[in-house]
Amino acid sequence: MTKQLTLNCDMGEGFGPWDMGDDKAIMPLIDAANIACGGHAGDPSTMRHCVELAKRHKTENRRSRLLPR
Repeated sequence: MTKQLTLNCDMGEGFGPWDMGDDKAIMPLIDAANIACGGHAGDPSTMRHCVELAKRHKTENRRSRLLPR
C-alpha cells in the first residue's frame, strides 16, 4: 500500500513591511497554501503576492479564515 502525504503551510501572514516567513522560498516545496485573508494577519498586497506565487508553482490555494465557516 502506498501512502500519500499532502504538505500545507500557513502563508501570507506578514503585514506591510513586516514579513513573517519566506513565502517565496517555501511555496515550491508545499502542495497547498493556507493564505491569510486579513483580520489576524495579511494585507491586500501580501495576499495578492501569495496567490500569484501559488499559481506560479501550481500550489493549491486555500483561504485561512479568522472565523469559523
